[in-house]
Parts: sequence; C-alpha cells; structure tokens
Amino acid sequence: MTSRARGKSRIGAGPLHAAASHGIPMRFSGLHRFFDGIERLNAGPLQLAGVLVSVLFVRIVLEWALEAQKAIEPPASLILFVAYFASALAGLFLILWWTSGKPSLSVAKVLAVFSPILWIPPIWDLVASGGRGFTLQFVFAPPPYASALLNACADCAGVSSGLRVEVLVAAVASLAFVVWATGRWIRGLLAAAAVYAFVVFQALWPAYLMASLGHPYPDVFFMRELLSSYALLVCATVVTAWHASGTALAQRIRLERVLHYVALSVFGAAIGFPHWAHAGPGVLLPLAALAVSIALAFLAAVWVNDWSDRRIDAWGTRRTGTSASFPLGTVIGLVLLSTLTALAAGYAAWVWVAFAFALSVVYSMPPLRLRRHVFSASLVLAVCALAVVAAGFGIGLTSPETVPTTLPPAVALVVLGFVFLAAPFKDLKDAAGDHNDGVVTLATWLGPQTARTVAAGLVFSAVVWATILSGFLLPLGLLFGAVAGGVILLVKDWTRMERVVFALDYVFLAALALHLSGLYVLA
Repeated sequence: MTSRARGKSRIGAGPLHAAASHGIPMRFSGLHRFFDGIERLNAGPLQLAGVLVSVLFVRIVLEWALEAQKAIEPPASLILFVAYFASALAGLFLILWWTSGKPSLSVAKVLAVFSPILWIPPIWDLVASGGRGFTLQFVFAPPPYASALLNACADCAGVSSGLRVEVLVAAVASLAFVVWATGRWIRGLLAAAAVYAFVVFQALWPAYLMASLGHPYPDVFFMRELLSSYALLVCATVVTAWHASGTALAQRIRLERVLHYVALSVFGAAIGFPHWAHAGPGVLLPLAALAVSIALAFLAAVWVNDWSDRRIDAWGTRRTGTSASFPLGTVIGLVLLSTLTALAAGYAAWVWVAFAFALSVVYSMPPLRLRRHVFSASLVLAVCALAVVAAGFGIGLTSPETVPTTLPPAVALVVLGFVFLAAPFKDLKDAAGDHNDGVVTLATWLGPQTARTVAAGLVFSAVVWATILSGFLLPLGLLFGAVAGGVILLVKDWTRMERVVFALDYVFLAALALHLSGLYVLA
C-alpha cells in the first residue's frame, strides 16, 4: 500500500467513518461526537446522582416560583414532587438502558446531561402565558389512555403546553441517543415512542390508581399507595443498575432468611387485617414497599455481619471473600434504598425497619457483638422479628404509630418465643469458625452432634409454643414441629436442611396467620 493510500485509510477512520459505522449519516457526525463526548465524561455514580437530585430540586422550585400559584408549597408537596420526578427519571433510565444496550453508567451520564429538559415547563409556561404561569397539578379526571396518547393529553386538566414541549424534547433526545448507540433507526423510534408512552402513563397513573382503589385525594392510604409505587420503581431501577455494574449484591442474598423476614411482615399484615381502617387492595402496594425495604435492610445487615465474621468465614465453610475494609458505601446505599421504600409505606413502618436494622448492627459489630452468645443472639433475633411483624401489622392502620397498644400481647409472645427458641439452629454450620473466634453457639458449647439434637428439640418446642399460645390446632402444630425437628436430625447436607426447615417455617407462619386473623380458624 502506498503512503498516499495509507493516508486515505487513516482519514477514513475518523469521526465521519465512525458516525457512518453507527448507522448515522455523515451530515450527523456532530451528533456522534456529542454523544461520544458524553460517554467519555469523567463522572461517577455519586456525581451523577448529585446532578440529578439538584436538577430535580431546581425544577420544583422553578415550578413553585414561576407557575400560577407562585408560592412555596408545604413539605408534603415537596415529597410528592420529588417522588414523582425521581420515578420519571427511573423509568426513562430503564427504557434507554434496555433499548440502547449501553452500560448503565453511560446511560446515567446521558440522562444527567439532558436532565435540564425538566426546567422547560415552568419557563415555557411563564413566557407563553405572558407572565401569569400555569396551574400544574396531578391529573385526577383522565381521558382513556389511547386518547391521551393520540392528543398528547390535550383533554387532561392540569397539563400545560410546557409539559407537552418537555415530553417532545425528551422523545427526540431519546431517539438521537438510541440511534447513536445502536445504529438502528427503528430501535430509536421505538425508544422515543416508549418514552412518550411512559411519560403520558405516569401523568395519568395517580388518577388510574385512585379510580381502581376508590380512594379520595388526599386520603392517607392513597398517598401511601402512590408514594409506594414511585419508590418501588426507583428502587428497582437503582438495584438493577447497581447489580449490572458488577457489585456482588446477589452473592450475599441469604434467600431463605430474607423470605423469613418478609413472611413475618406479611404475617403481621394478616393479623392486623381485622384492625385495619381500610381493607382495599391498595394496601398491597405499601406492603410490597415494606417487603422490599425489609429485604434491603437485611441485605445491608448481611454485609455488616459478613465483614464482622470474616475470620469465621475463613475458618468455616462459607468463604465469601469478604474484604478487610468495611463496605461503607454499599451499606449506606442499601440503607438509603431501604429507608426510601419504608418511608413510602409510612413513617411508622420505617421506624420499625430502622429499629430492626439498628439491632442487627449491635448483633454483629464489636464491641457489643451480641451474637457472641447463643442467648443474647437469639433474643436480638426475636426482637427483630417482632419489629418486622409490628411494621406489617400497622400497614392498614389509619394511625400506625399506635401499633404498640394495638398489637395483641399474645401475638407478641408467640413471635418472641417462636423465634427465640428456633434461632439457635442457624449456627450449626459454622461451628469451627465460631469456636476459633470465641463465639458461644450450641455447636461450640455442646459439640456438633449434641447441638443438632438440641436444635431439633428447640425447633419442635418453638412450634409447640406458638401452637399453644395461639390456640392453633394442636395435632397440626405437633406435626409441623415433628417434621421440622426430624429434618434437622436426619438431613446431613446443610443447604438442603436449611431450605426445607425454612419452607416449613413459611407454611407454618401462613397457617398461623390465617388462624390468628380469623380468616380461617384452625382450632
């Protein structure tokens, strides 16, 4: 090849060639350079999150100051606006991520760069109205969804021309980004259509929710349901992107134990059903938010516990590869997500979940490290279980802060005794590591074989305790206890034994909940 030819090949490999390789005509090469520059930005997740939060806050204040009301609204309005816009960004992130195929961090960078699109409505409406502004509000009398899509919510009260311009600009930006990322115009058009359809649906979602549940605005249950739906979307987006970034979240999930605490919250909700002021299906959304919050708080507690137990894990059989440095960022992130979803379900729900997490820290971390002795460890786990039950019990109460006086004492005794007696069985696995670290469990105290026998007896006693105090059908309770104890004695493989015992735990809690709630009395 001649030097001239080589020079031509080098020229052909420049921006114009790159743009053409992305399926973008040469006249749009500037678009390619623009998005390529965004992708090369040196910005991490915390910086991008800070930018997005700042843009949201500016949008809210601009709306208050420039739209027709021209007044700072109360904190409840701020919370609702933040939840609404955060869920909007979460939905847009998922759409762009799925359609573009780009890494989550690249999509977040694009979202942050284009986030000032949110400032368009208050400024546009101020100019278009000659300085009067527009009264923006949630749509509570929506047209059919198909009609709203076709006319861009022209028939929706509370939707301004500025909002329509905002949606149009967002759809065009989505089209450009996905075409740049994939080189496929069809996929770009689908992304733009999905963005448009999602934004319209989200604008109408409060009205659809209200119509399906029959709650007047601003009914307390409706607000919990609406905030819970927003929080669940945001949480799902963050966890999905976080996991996709390479963080080993899934590796630390103790699925059986997570489901145990989630089952306890549902157990509490079922027992609280006769005390609820509202029995509509919308209570399921706050309950789902509570379950997610409990799962995230438990996962954060697992990170704390694994770090505290890193020497035990090295001696034992788990070998999680826990770093010597404390995973502060991961724990803070999980706690923040847990707080977000719990607060959406209600302030009292958050108090109980935060209380249980605080106890889990005391359980794991030195200098207290209450898990060092089987009795203190079992007591802490029993109180954590009762806190989770209390959170579920209050989901349907108009005043969930009254749970301490509303929760029947017999139920509290059932939960405390059941978990306190059954908890020691979980430490049968790490006997060698516990012994070397000076932790007193049944296995280190009595020896592995005797400990297994005692643990089987304690689990049987736990089921009998709950059966007698609750008035549950005694033969059925004895059967549950005998099967669970037999599994602990006879099944030598720890993983299989744990799964079977926890499966029996879920079934027993479900039967007990039906009995105590009066939905299906087994006596």
